[in-house]
Amino acid sequence: MRAPNGQGFLALLLGVLRHPAVPVLLDSQTPDAEAHRIMTVLGAVGLAGCRAAWPEHPDDFGFQGFTGDGEVRLAEPGIIKLTSGSTGEPRGIETPLPALLADEENLAATMGIKESDRILAAVPLAHSYGLSSLAVPTLVRGTMLIIPEAGNPFSPLQAAVELDATVFPTTPPYLEGLVQWEGDLPSLDSLRLLISAGAPLRPETARRIHRSWGHRVHAFYGASECGGIAYDPEGSAAEEGLVGQAVRHVSIELENVPGQEAPGRHLVIRSPAVARRYLPCEDPRLGAGRFESDDLGVLEHGSLRLQGRLGPVVKIRGKKVHPAEVEHILTQMPGIREAYVHSGGVTSAGRDILEALVVPEGKGLSRRAITAWCRGRLAPEKIPRRILLVAELPRSERGKIEFRRVLGLRA
Repeated sequence: MRAPNGQGFLALLLGVLRHPAVPVLLDSQTPDAEAHRIMTVLGAVGLAGCRAAWPEHPDDFGFQGFTGDGEVRLAEPGIIKLTSGSTGEPRGIETPLPALLADEENLAATMGIKESDRILAAVPLAHSYGLSSLAVPTLVRGTMLIIPEAGNPFSPLQAAVELDATVFPTTPPYLEGLVQWEGDLPSLDSLRLLISAGAPLRPETARRIHRSWGHRVHAFYGASECGGIAYDPEGSAAEEGLVGQAVRHVSIELENVPGQEAPGRHLVIRSPAVARRYLPCEDPRLGAGRFESDDLGVLEHGSLRLQGRLGPVVKIRGKKVHPAEVEHILTQMPGIREAYVHSGGVTSAGRDILEALVVPEGKGLSRRAITAWCRGRLAPEKIPRRILLVAELPRSERGKIEFRRVLGLRA
């Protein structure tokens, strides 16, 4: 199903579930060609859609039948979230309704969400973050959603002021934009929770939001496979680079990475909100209430600090290099705001190299200075041989790195 944020999305979701059918949640901006590719991979029977956020007529809804290679049959009612595998191909996450409801209940209890809250719906309802934090609470608890006008970055703030929003879930890219804007931010007297999720938030950004706006940023960390994992109820963890403590009824275990030198241990999540399986191919890392994440982290006095991801590990000169370690060293250099490290492919001389995308804090940062910084702190095979200085990292609206756009920066 595909629909923009609004009443139309909620009505379409309920309609599909009552059919009864299992909806595959597509982003509202998913092009038709991509939608058909996803339907083919997952064995969908058709595409249900709503073209309006606030439909006024039955003709605003529609259904296109689809004949693929085979229909995927599920054991129980639920929802299929979308993610991607290591190959970049679409992959579904079968989430039974009990798991989805358990996630909402855990988050509501941990965050203190009330029926009287007014939640600003500024993230897509079709994404896992928006589904658990926005769509399910309004369907289950009757919590009011405030839907800002699409396409205007200041619409969420205007809507929050006019309609007295009390909870504002957002993403790091949006908060980064606020701190870089030179104008005055409106006073949100009614706001009690400003939540950031979807990607790591820079501590400096959290501190600047607090200083300039007067609101602490509550870090929230989760995954499509298991819903909410950690949350900071006090609003101080984000300023220290932490993502908070385990959500209610969620167990976070840290396991060593076999045969790899990694900057942290990888996370294993146990929760009643864990999804059932991946589609179309199952994976032993997901199921039976357990999710083995690729994220790496450490616990500091009960709070979780993320330290990159388990994969991919890059082989340089026959030695394994973890990009997260190199990113950590780069972002410690004064003058570097963000960095993303990955395999730079093979040179004309047949050598594997690392490539680093670096976002400077200001002007004056040179590739030579970055290389010199790395030489004093990293083994030779871990030093990026190709460094691209960019204004910002190519991220999706959820804050995730878009690898295809990374490759396009080389042109």
